[in-house]
Amino acid sequence: MITEFFIDEIVALREKEKTVTSLKFTINFDSLKRSNEVLDIYYTFSALYEDEESSNIGEIKLIGHVIDKEDNEEMARMVSDFWNTKRSLPKGVLDKVLNVLNFECGARGTLVAYAMAFPPPLPLTQKS
Repeated sequence: MITEFFIDEIVALREKEKTVTSLKFTINFDSLKRSNEVLDIYYTFSALYEDEESSNIGEIKLIGHVIDKEDNEEMARMVSDFWNTKRSLPKGVLDKVLNVLNFECGARGTLVAYAMAFPPPLPLTQKS
């Protein structure tokens, strides 16, 4: 269960004064740390804005972490079986984390996008 969401750093850059015609999203999981009964899942959410020639106009990045509480066996399995071997998360946890990141980063990133005169970074939410 995701219990907390944090943005630790915001990067916003406009390289050109052109009309945005394309918006590409990436979510990277940078690291996973287990402490006591929680997992800190560190992420980078990126929205890349492009023009009609697919050249870069600008980017918004939100870098932070979410806190996930699972039972001890599940956490151990996530770290050993998934993170340490595949650099991924189990499907059920992955879906929860992606939904939280899409919603929270999209909503909070909208304020940054407004300041940069970009469209809001609102990706579609994953189905569970």
